Formats: sequence, structure tokens, C-alpha cells
Amino acid sequence: MITERAQAKREGRTRYIPTRPCRRGHTTFRWTASGNCGACLDTPEQKTARNANSRRYYATPTGRAARHGLSLAKYQEILERQQECCAICKRPLLPGRLTTADHDHKHCATARGCDVCVRGLLCPRCNSGIGHLRDDPEMLRRAIKYLEQRL
Repeated sequence: MITERAQAKREGRTRYIPTRPCRRGHTTFRWTASGNCGACLDTPEQKTARNANSRRYYATPTGRAARHGLSLAKYQEILERQQECCAICKRPLLPGRLTTADHDHKHCATARGCDVCVRGLLCPRCNSGIGHLRDDPEMLRRAIKYLEQRL
């Protein structure tokens, strides 16, 4: 059993079990990279703080670009090209609001996309709409035809 952080690092381990408890008295494992106690990181307060920090980060232009696998310059270029509006509904993509990158699922295996396969930036509603229609132009044409017949 590895009880020293330095030894765990030398052996390439991600966790170790210390001989002394943490500040809060936990005797569970600690993460080698940070030395943080695993039990302390699982408290509801810590999870809430991590989620809040994550939401704050992804609300920034840098976070949005990173989330979609884009450089900040490429993200801003697309945003300017679209005049800071959703590519489909033309509603403004407001700072601090969720923006999604529409990408070609056939090109990129990752869920977020990459610099090459991102087609544009969309609001969540439009992104969901084309996602439910499986990014299929023919299915979208049938949906338009259906709506026009019913009106």
C-alpha cells in the first residue's frame, strides 16, 4: 500500500492512501496530482462549487471556444461572421448564455466537434431541433412541407 504522495507520483499512480487523516478527519484516499482528499471532494458543497465554476467558465468566450474544440480566435471569427446571432433563428447569442456549436457528426467522432467540422454557432433550441431531425436535410424538408400543409 502506498502511503506517500511522492512515492505514488514516482510509480505513476493516480491515488494513494495516507497514514494521517485530512483536515476534516477523513482517512480515505487522496489524489496524487493535487493531494486532495477523495471524501472531501465528494461533499455536496464541493460538487456545487465545481459545477458553479464550470458554468462560469463555459459562459466566457474562452470557455465556450474550448467546449467546442475551437481556438478563441476561430470561435470569435464564426461569431462575427454570424453577426453574434444564431445561424438559424437569428436571435442574438448573448454573453453568459449557452451557445452550442453545430458540427458534422460524420466528420468528427467527438461529441463536441473540432476546428474543422464546426458549421456554425446555434442557440440551444435550434441545435436541439436539427439534432432531433438527425442533421438530415431531407427530413428537414419533409418537416417544412408538413408544417406548410397544416397551416
